[in-house]
Amino acid sequence: MNHRRVVSFTLAGCVFLVACTHSLLFKSAFVRDVEDVRRRTVPNDGRLAGVTEPVKNEYGIRATWEVRPRLDSQAYVQWLKNQFPDYRVVSETASALIFAKQVEADSFSLEVNVKTSSSGAVAEVTFAARA
Repeated sequence: MNHRRVVSFTLAGCVFLVACTHSLLFKSAFVRDVEDVRRRTVPNDGRLAGVTEPVKNEYGIRATWEVRPRLDSQAYVQWLKNQFPDYRVVSETASALIFAKQVEADSFSLEVNVKTSSSGAVAEVTFAARA
């Protein structure tokens, strides 16, 4: 009888460990995606501002941040298109871009809206990844 309890307890522990490991791998892979995309949105002479931590929900992960490029909005939009050759442009204006990418069952979207003020351009960036 005690042997069955030990086996049941061990089995339950293994199931828990596998579930936790899967969750950590899921999160860490998407966090790496966020970091890669974030890095690719900042020109060498630009700076990152207004970064929020990625938010995970049952569908995937979402992150937002601001970029302050030294380029004007049109030049920054053009620069971005060159930074994401692995994404397709879904929508484009002089001051906004929406990219999308599908990899097997995962989908990724990147939305960039650039506003120009007296202090320069500010890009509001939203990245979402869904499994």
